[in-house]
Amino acid sequence: MNKYDLIPTSAAVIVALVWFIVSLIFSSNGERADIYLNNTLIESLDLSVERDGSVISDGNTLLSYNISGGKIDVTSADCEDKLCVHQKPISKNGENIVCLPQKIVITINSDTKSGEFDGFTN
Repeated sequence: MNKYDLIPTSAAVIVALVWFIVSLIFSSNGERADIYLNNTLIESLDLSVERDGSVISDGNTLLSYNISGGKIDVTSADCEDKLCVHQKPISKNGENIVCLPQKIVITINSDTKSGEFDGFTN
């Protein structure tokens, strides 16, 4: 690597760092967690209300969750790999927790469209 290769590499690193910092600063917390089972919305939960709950289908508990501090976290799942249980709690608009074996997706959404900068567009 010569000194002329360092300029584009440095520029790319600087741009990536600036984008990362700006997206962290302007990312907003969501207001609700939407729970989908087989691509069908089954429940919409207010993140400001602390509670424990479950996703139940055909009498079987597929997944249990906890809402606390404006975040939702999967606490247990009736699947083999339990990858959804090991994901971190989510609270930011657009974040997801996915349980593929159970076909469950939890997505954070916000009802307000204030025209705020979302990290990608203005």
